[in-house]
Formats: sequence, structure tokens, C-alpha cells
Amino acid sequence: MKSIDFGVIPGHGRLARIHYLSEAGKRTLISGTPLEPHEILAPAKNASLFQRDYFHRIATIQFNIQFQQWLASHGYTLVAMELYFNRQSIDGQYRSATRTKSHGRFVEPDAVGVYRAHGLFHTFLFEQHNGKDAKRAIRQIEQHCLGLSDDSYAIRLTQNDTVHIVYVFQNPTCMSVVMKAMLASP
Repeated sequence: MKSIDFGVIPGHGRLARIHYLSEAGKRTLISGTPLEPHEILAPAKNASLFQRDYFHRIATIQFNIQFQQWLASHGYTLVAMELYFNRQSIDGQYRSATRTKSHGRFVEPDAVGVYRAHGLFHTFLFEQHNGKDAKRAIRQIEQHCLGLSDDSYAIRLTQNDTVHIVYVFQNPTCMSVVMKAMLASP
């Protein structure tokens, strides 16, 4: 395991160190478990640091942890979950595991997942919205709705699925503006 230390940011103090699986750790897991190399998530050798993305990524990870705790406390099962920073090789290029094309545009939710509760599958898209750009949030939500209407997000969609878009806002004022716009939108 290795760590990245982002130091101190005025107004935030010392940022949490980020721990990740090193190449040596990945090799150890491959040799010591029945896991296949593609099943072990570790940063690629050429992965860039995520200074600009730090707070967004931390909030996404916190959502993932809290969501899985909520599932466990209710006896529900996580079937699949992809996060935007998990990259996969597609035609020789590394792209987000959540990236899809919908109505001529690429969209990349922060997470796409499926869980099972009471015998039904529930599909969800997750977006962590940091900042105050309500227009960007509204465009994203509209694009996600279009993607749901044409099955662009079909990692596990059946006629019995319930589909949700989960949007978490850092800024309550931005959330209120977006909610009012969504209520007024056809």
C-alpha cells in the first residue's frame, strides 16, 4: 500500500492522506487469492494525482461507504457498483467505468449501481455536486433522465427495476435552486 499526502489547505486544515494499492500489493493479492488481475482495483502506473478532484472524490467515497452501511443495516444486497474514478481500458484508452453515451453526448455519473431489496432490483445513478453552479446540475439531471429513458445506463435494468437519480449537494442554496427548477420542468 502507498499513500498520497496533500498537505494543508487554508480554511480546511490538514487534508486526509489517501491510501491506495501499490503494484506490489496488487501482485501479492493476485498470487494469494483466487482473484483475477482485472478484479483488483488499483491505480494505473500513469494515473494522475487528483488535487483538483480531492473534495469531490472524498465525498464520493464517503457516499459509497455510507450507502453500503445503509444496505447492510437493512439486509439489502449490493449487486454492482461502478465509480467514476475506476477506469477501464476501452479500445486501448482508459475511460471511466460509468461513462456512457446518451442522445449524442457522453455522460459520466459519479456512480452507477444496483442493489437488491425485497426481491427487487433497484438501479441508481449518483452525483456529488460541489459548488454553486445550479445550471450545470440541471443540465446533468436532464441528461441523466434522457439516459434512463433510452436504457443508456442498462448495467442491470429489467421491467421490475426501480431507478433513482441520487444527487447530493454540497451547497444547500444550490440544491434549493435546482429543486425549484426541476419541479417547474416538464
